[in-house]
Amino acid sequence: MSWPFYSGGKNIATYKKNKNLQNRQRLLLDSAVKNNLTAVTSAWANLQSSNSFLNSVIAQVKAAEIANEGITLEYESGSSRTTLKVIQSRTILLNSRINLASSERDFLISKFNLLSSVGRLTAKQLNLKK
Repeated sequence: MSWPFYSGGKNIATYKKNKNLQNRQRLLLDSAVKNNLTAVTSAWANLQSSNSFLNSVIAQVKAAEIANEGITLEYESGSSRTTLKVIQSRTILLNSRINLASSERDFLISKFNLLSSVGRLTAKQLNLKK
């Protein structure tokens, strides 16, 4: 190995430059790893939240169906239920079914976001054919 006696600091500057570039690349890699970990954690939490909300909306739809059936039967039997109550019951049932469709969509989107964040959102992984 040869080292010139005096080069005006060029060799030391080149060494420091390369060392700083190496540190920069390491810091960029660490940042990318942390960003990916944050994205995966966020996607997982979103999936869990969407799943819980979907289950609650399913229960809401079942309750609305049971209530609608009861109100309709009472109306048809000539009980104290009015046409307005039947219409309100059907409106509640319709709104709960719309909420169910929306929450199912949100759940699927959160699944795809999780797959994307872990690198599994590929045509092969999803069994898509050409």
